[in-house]
Amino acid sequence: EGVRRQTEFLAAASHALRSPLAVIRSSLSAAQTAPDEAQTEKYQTAAAQEAERMTRLVDDLLLLAGGDAGNWRVDAATVDMDTLLIETAEQYTPLAKKQKQTLLLRLPDDTLGEVKGDADRLRQILSVLLDNALQHAPSGTGVILTAARTNNRLELEVTDHGQGVAAEDKDRIFARFYRADNNRTGTKHFGLAPAVAK
Repeated sequence: EGVRRQTEFLAAASHALRSPLAVIRSSLSAAQTAPDEAQTEKYQTAAAQEAERMTRLVDDLLLLAGGDAGNWRVDAATVDMDTLLIETAEQYTPLAKKQKQTLLLRLPDDTLGEVKGDADRLRQILSVLLDNALQHAPSGTGVILTAARTNNRLELEVTDHGQGVAAEDKDRIFARFYRADNNRTGTKHFGLAPAVAK
């Protein structure tokens, strides 16, 4: 089973890398024979964007491999959660506006205080959840990031008004390279983000 899963993973990773590589090669080739500077710049920009996409994919693959090998690090420190959540919401507000959505941050009246954790990893998890929510929320609706303290726990929740996850997909949404909406034509996401967040 382990070998089968590894083979499937390598096949999916190879397939995901092939697409941006093909775009980079064709864009650079087209840039060499472009009739003017504007066209050259257009092709070079396309190649740079695909290279950035490949970088994100490779980073995710390395992070998952580190987790599998048991050497994934969490740098625990004191994190001010109010600040972290406000900064994260501010980071995603322009994207929400661009997609004609709203992003609402709901914090309790009292300060959330500090937690011991890895601020970068917490931001990474929230980024995965917010990216997903904004991607699936219909235009004109809102995404809500809520934080609440219950006894000695801090609970964070991201809510959107998308169609949700079908019952048959819920067991697989954290599988690597799995995308429930396989008919989607966008190439920004590889289906690794939920696995990384988990």
